[in-house]
Amino acid sequence: MVVENPAYLTPPVLEDTDYIAQLYMMPLMPYEGVYIGFPLLFNPAGPDLPQMNHCGINQVELAVSRDLYNWERVADRGVFIGVEPWDGINYGTTQVAVCSRPIVHEDREIRIYHNAHRFRGHQSIYSEDYAEYFNDAGALHLSILRLDGFVSLDAEEEGTVVTERFTLNGGDLYVNADVPSGELRAEILDAEMMQPLPGLSEGESLPLNGDHLRGKLMWKDSPRLVSEKAVRLRFILRGAKLYAFWLE
Repeated sequence: MVVENPAYLTPPVLEDTDYIAQLYMMPLMPYEGVYIGFPLLFNPAGPDLPQMNHCGINQVELAVSRDLYNWERVADRGVFIGVEPWDGINYGTTQVAVCSRPIVHEDREIRIYHNAHRFRGHQSIYSEDYAEYFNDAGALHLSILRLDGFVSLDAEEEGTVVTERFTLNGGDLYVNADVPSGELRAEILDAEMMQPLPGLSEGESLPLNGDHLRGKLMWKDSPRLVSEKAVRLRFILRGAKLYAFWLE
């Protein structure tokens, strides 16, 4: 496919003194109707050393796309899998990189295999104190996420979130949420008036507690989740983490 937009093909012109982060690679994962990317970001600390770009670290962030062309960095560009301080036995002190597409295992967890390196650059640029570790400089690591666990909406005390508008055609409302000490409720709103539909208010919502990969939200009189008008969901979280929601 020919990309017509030249912005995809032409890198920006930068001054030599700009030590900007560089994207090295980005494994992808199709997931629930979107594409999740795991960009490997090189963050330089200054100009290149004579041995080239060993003056920075490589860490993994997150990005998401619906069409593979337009990408959005998520979580305020926070580090998803990062390097660690050296403790004498660990590996991922200068570089971690996702190896390939993560695996959804038994619909319960996401397994992410990634490499972890102790050094960047040739042994000659390091002190002799580290010579013995170059015989064991890297390892393969496995990081495990709960299902949908890439990001979450967290409320330590109380918080609310309102969704975009959508059509409500029946089914049940489920969430992936961890509610260790509080509760999670929901109400379904008229998308224009922003008022709860009959029987679907916060006060009629039964609280959800505990840790659920597939928690069903219910209301007192078990009304059908159907509306001729567009609706929005409002989630009310108290001491809760919300990872995902869906209707089925």
